[in-house]
Amino acid sequence: MPAVALRVAAKAAYDFFSTLKEKGLLFEAQWQKETSAHPLLGDMYQFIGFPQIKQLEEKYLPQEELEKYKDSIGFQP
Repeated sequence: MPAVALRVAAKAAYDFFSTLKEKGLLFEAQWQKETSAHPLLGDMYQFIGFPQIKQLEEKYLPQEELEKYKDSIGFQP
């Protein structure tokens, strides 16, 4: 089954980027809107567990280590 999953992912990536090339960058915004309710794509940070990771980091890392997130454009709960 891993080979099937890879082929499915490759097809999805090819289809997405082919359409992006054809329609331009606004397609990505349309795709985001269309996939916003999907359990994996809607809130990827939640799916991956970022809120829990953030809690663990705040609990166990020294404050100076957390400073690296100050100007981050990534996960912003």
